[in-house]
Amino acid sequence: MKHLNKYTTALIYFIITMILYWPSKDGKFVGDTMYYIEEIKKDGFRGIFTSYDMIFHWQFPCLVYYLIHKIFGVSWLGWHLVFSFLHSANALLIKRVLDILLPKKYLIVALFGSFLFLVSPFQSEVVAWGATLHYLLIVLFLLLSILSLNSYYTTGKSRHIYLFQVYFILSLWCFEQAFLFPFVYMLYYFFFLQSESSRNWKSFLL
Repeated sequence: MKHLNKYTTALIYFIITMILYWPSKDGKFVGDTMYYIEEIKKDGFRGIFTSYDMIFHWQFPCLVYYLIHKIFGVSWLGWHLVFSFLHSANALLIKRVLDILLPKKYLIVALFGSFLFLVSPFQSEVVAWGATLHYLLIVLFLLLSILSLNSYYTTGKSRHIYLFQVYFILSLWCFEQAFLFPFVYMLYYFFFLQSESSRNWKSFLL
């Protein structure tokens, strides 16, 4: 039942995103998006390693751009599906983080908070415009890394800390905001993971 509710929420979030951003379905191919597409056509897969000659280290978004173009070309529907999926996935991950942080009696707050993120006008550009894929991906990796960090400290299983490192490394290849993530992790650790009597900063920093 728990898994059913999780998948139902995911499906509802995805459908809401698809409908909410349907009027912007043709907005993917304006501005910088066309530059990326032309660079993909020119340099192909090898251009990923230099972020298609941009000054940024955005190799992972460039890889995803390459794959989207390879699979869907310039079909607006394919791009709309991918961007809607990523945005709804981020909203669902926010719900999972809030489920962990909040007492069980406030779980409705987690649902409401993630729903507000899903429909927030502040997110419009990153879902409607094809050139903002890196924003969707870096939020995805931040949330996944926080969940992995939490899983490591609650279960003690080493695979979670390995996943945490993978997500953080991928975030560094998405956007420069990732340089701030270690401060977010430290705050999360300090306020939510360790009790005052068992806090071990040396172990955490390692």
